[in-house]
Parts: sequence; C-alpha cells; structure tokens
Amino acid sequence: MTSNPDSFSISGSVGGNVNNVQGDNNRTVQGDNNQAILGDFNQVTQQNHTETALTKDEIINLFLELETLIQQAGLPLDSKEEVIADLDAAKRAIDKEEPNKKRAWERLRDVTETLEKTSKSIEAGQKI
Repeated sequence: MTSNPDSFSISGSVGGNVNNVQGDNNRTVQGDNNQAILGDFNQVTQQNHTETALTKDEIINLFLELETLIQQAGLPLDSKEEVIADLDAAKRAIDKEEPNKKRAWERLRDVTETLEKTSKSIEAGQKI
C-alpha cells in the first residue's frame, strides 16, 4: 500500500469543527439539520431565514383584506359565515395588549380547513 501525504480520509461520525477542506471529492456537513449534495459541479445556495415582524395593525389589516376576499368569493353562505367568524376571532386574539398568538393560529388553521373542505365540495359538485 502506498502512502499519499496529501490525502486525508475520515469516515463515520466526527465531533468538533471541520475547517480548511481542500482538494477534490470532499464531503463535509456540519451542524444541525444538514443536507449534503454529493457529486461533481454542484452549487450550494444558502438562505438565512429571518423573521419579518409585522405590527399588530398590519396583521389586522391583512385579516380585513382576507375577509373582503372571502366575502367576494363565490363560496356557499354557510362557509363564508364560518370563515369570517374564525377571522373575527383571530383578529380579536391579536388586537389585545398581549396578543394571543396561539388562539389566532388556531382560528387561522380553522379558516384553512374550512376553505379546503369547501373547495373539495365545490369541485365534487362541478364534476356531477
């Protein structure tokens, strides 16, 4: 077996930091929740996700815009009423000195579920 002083190989699990990886066919993944791309001519793009904080008023205005869209949509009246009631509950949960984000999230999840069910019903009705 010949020895190559420029070659270095580690396999398995390695703790600590990996720095200065040089040469061909290197594979290095570090940190939590990683994804690795192996092969030739790969490009890696990294996006740092930062939270964009909206003000309470901006969120309430978005709810009002959504409510307007729901009212204008060709949905059954009972579905519209249910969605608008959930949007109102979400608005009330946000429009407090200490917004109840969990309650607002639950109401928005209900909005989504109602719209999905309504959409499926409408599609089924159109196929008949």
